[in-house]
Amino acid sequence: MSVATNDLLLPRFTHGPGLSVDELRETKGYDPVSAAPLFARTRSGMDSGLERPYSEEQQKELAVAWWSGVRDHPREYLAHRLNTTALLFGRHDERTVGLAYYPARSGYRDNPALPATWNPSAHQALIDLAGRLRSTWLFGALPYVLAHLTLLILACCRRRDPRAAIVLGVTCSSLVYAASFTVLAPSVELRFMTWPIVAAPLALLLWFAPIKAHLKEGRKHGSQTNLGSRSPSDSLIRASTTPIAAPQGCDGRAGAAILDRLGMAGSLRRPGRSPRRGKNITASLGGVSSGSVLCLPAPWEE
Repeated sequence: MSVATNDLLLPRFTHGPGLSVDELRETKGYDPVSAAPLFARTRSGMDSGLERPYSEEQQKELAVAWWSGVRDHPREYLAHRLNTTALLFGRHDERTVGLAYYPARSGYRDNPALPATWNPSAHQALIDLAGRLRSTWLFGALPYVLAHLTLLILACCRRRDPRAAIVLGVTCSSLVYAASFTVLAPSVELRFMTWPIVAAPLALLLWFAPIKAHLKEGRKHGSQTNLGSRSPSDSLIRASTTPIAAPQGCDGRAGAAILDRLGMAGSLRRPGRSPRRGKNITASLGGVSSGSVLCLPAPWEE
């Protein structure tokens, strides 16, 4: 925004003496694709706050300067964020191709030394392949974000699908993560989009995985052995809808007594229908014994 407004908006403690907007232009200290040149190219120098952390007062002053710049120059700020977002989500051209990935391996301060490459020739072949592809959409964040949006719509429309919950979790976290960088990204390095890019193939695999056949098979077997998903009345009693004659010597008292204990004697009466007299039915009581038959009187009076 300092370059766009031709007014240096940075607090004095963040840069060396003599820094001006003209110097930023001449030295190309301001680069719309990366913040690194600001600390490496200027003659006056910049204080990043990493080597010598800013004090609490300086942090407050920097926050006030940032907010004041956004408030006083909203058009310039919006144009800056839109340009950064477009470069971050789009394809990499000659300006940003070096920000797609970093093949160099370098140590940092007193961190342990990096391990040697397992297979140098294979590693170099992979780097060469990435170098040929990094200007394509394969190294662009937009296709992966669109994939997440598509899966979000599908999962919302089919929330009863067993895969919807986990797919919604993956896609929503990726979209929120990506959206945050429309405001926070200091440069257009592709590493900021690592999670949405990695999560997109995972979410697609989870959504299109062929699990419906397994679910149907499980339901088929579960209907014969597992009664946990049934309602209490369905899991305990399955009444026959076809009237049959009661066996001799069976008056239905034993069955009625058991049903009364279970609190289900009245639940078998069909609402709005009068009981049929003169008919007996048989019901199988699950959990009593295999093939147990209870003789129930047709009126089912409580």
